[in-house]
Amino acid sequence: MRFSLQSLIFALVAVLALFSSAASSQEFSPKELQLLQILSRNRRLASEATEGRWKRGDLERFRTSMEILNRNRCFFNPISC
Repeated sequence: MRFSLQSLIFALVAVLALFSSAASSQEFSPKELQLLQILSRNRRLASEATEGRWKRGDLERFRTSMEILNRNRCFFNPISC
């Protein structure tokens, strides 16, 4: 499947708009909004988050997991940090 750059940008804007409306109704913190943007890069996780399967505690666990992954990445490849 080939997508033009314009269609990919449009899809990204649509996903971010969806997250911003979902986030404003659930009153997420700025850090949680940042995590939702990370989730928007993964289609399966994004669909789970927008369908209401993700709760505030899930976002905290996701943040912790991302921090662990980043620490491991920095440990094994310090040049990338």
